[in-house]
Amino acid sequence: MFKVVPFRTPLKFPGTSPGFDPSHPMSRNIQIMPLVYPGSGTSAGATVIDCVTGQAATKKGNGGASGFDSSIGPFSKGPDAANYMQYLQSAFPNLNPRGSAPNPVTLGSIFRITSLGSGDVINVGSGTTGWRWDFSVSGFALVSNNVVNTGNSFGSVIAANVPYFIVTSANATKVNTVLCNLATGQIYTDTKTTAGNTAVILASTDNFQFGGGSANTIQTSCSMMANAFHGMSDLLAFAADPWSFWYAPVLEQMINIVLPRADLGPSSITAGAMCT
Repeated sequence: MFKVVPFRTPLKFPGTSPGFDPSHPMSRNIQIMPLVYPGSGTSAGATVIDCVTGQAATKKGNGGASGFDSSIGPFSKGPDAANYMQYLQSAFPNLNPRGSAPNPVTLGSIFRITSLGSGDVINVGSGTTGWRWDFSVSGFALVSNNVVNTGNSFGSVIAANVPYFIVTSANATKVNTVLCNLATGQIYTDTKTTAGNTAVILASTDNFQFGGGSANTIQTSCSMMANAFHGMSDLLAFAADPWSFWYAPVLEQMINIVLPRADLGPSSITAGAMCT
């Protein structure tokens, strides 16, 4: 008996249950990798779960808005600086790079911008400490301790209502960034040799904001933070299949070759099917 299993398309929302694969190259020194849990992104204050620990985020204010889009799946959107989902530093020790400076960092997210205003793709910290990955009409900027330390990237290529994946990795001498248009597969890269500010140390009152920011126009599906630096080759590999980091492929999606059938010859292959 055969069970038909659809191909998994790396740039599209997989529609499966989320899962964490600790062997994934981007899992090194992972601190947090939250996502909006499938089925919950339909009302205010969606369920946001960290794939590493299974811990749920808490609400800041009313938790913001949420919903579902076929390109990025369930999402959360904090419309302003008072309402969003968050992980508190005091209650979530995995966020803790305190006392570990210099502190290389990798930040990644799958998101969609509803209008080209401004917002935080990722915000780990507070107004004066921590990391932010800001968006404005000028492009994206990596901000640490409230100082823009990379300048803006990709401002001319961003469009509204398009799904994107972005990942940036910084150490004391380099900042690598990759942006992928998930609708077209177009890849954009940027490397800056000015040092990233790796002296970032979070305070106990800081938090990890999920889909929050002042006048935010960003719908966030999933994000991640790791205390590790990755070269451009790692980031490009991540961008080629970003969903698998949060939604580890199930066995059926990885098996596309079935046993040979005598009537079709020894080299017969059935794509997207497996024996059961």
